Amino acid sequence: MHKSSSWLLIAAALVTVTAPSRAWEGDPIRGRALFGEQCTLCHTEAGEGGLGPDLRGVAGRKAASTDFAYSPALMATGWAWDDSNLDRFLENPAAVVPGSVMPFSVPNLTERADIIAYLKSLK
Repeated sequence: MHKSSSWLLIAAALVTVTAPSRAWEGDPIRGRALFGEQCTLCHTEAGEGGLGPDLRGVAGRKAASTDFAYSPALMATGWAWDDSNLDRFLENPAAVVPGSVMPFSVPNLTERADIIAYLKSLK
């Protein structure tokens, strides 16, 4: 392998390792559609009545801070729902917060980013 090829591989590896999370770069329009497909079975973004908590205003809010019967595990996190915590939780709730009662995950990074962008638009 040539020296220039080696440097290109090293540079590509560094960009991959140091690239920031895409959680804040999502498409809220696509996120709304994904929310409708994947989240509305339990969650609402327009008031009470879901099996899960209402997600209006969730971005930036303290976890387990609304009038909903949250799991003790989620209440114990002390989290605020920032991009990073939303991303980690949506990727695998049971692994990130053992004892959480949220049964669904969003393993796809792009879909999580889009859903997070949509959640951030809900005021």
